[in-house]
Amino acid sequence: MKIKDYAKSQGVSSQSIYKRIRSQKYRDRLKGHLYRDNQKVENLDLIGIKILEDYPFENDVIKLEHELNKLKETSKQEQQDMQIRIDKLADKLTSSLENRNNLIQERYDLLDYIRSLERQKRLWIIAFAVSLIALSVTVGFAIF
Repeated sequence: MKIKDYAKSQGVSSQSIYKRIRSQKYRDRLKGHLYRDNQKVENLDLIGIKILEDYPFENDVIKLEHELNKLKETSKQEQQDMQIRIDKLADKLTSSLENRNNLIQERYDLLDYIRSLERQKRLWIIAFAVSLIALSVTVGFAIF
């Protein structure tokens, strides 16, 4: 498409289009998309037209991509922080569970010890009762 026709379709002067094309912003991007026909009139190919139409929004897209990258980085950092917190809480929970299990084991050990003391107490009572009965029988035989 001729630059003159493109300018007319956009409702601007051809000088403003030429100014845009020569600007630093567009110069590098439009390389290979400008050509001259036999009449030495400059033309734009379809990609060049698309570049000129989309470029005003490109800065917005770049800003949005930059903002998106920042948000991704922030999200990644927050995720790492959360994982560290989760790991710390898991360690505390594991430690608490180990302490709880140790306390339960100590209680079972104490319960076994108490049961063994109760058995010893019963055995002592039986031994004392047998000794008392034997003494009573011995005293009974000694008196009679």
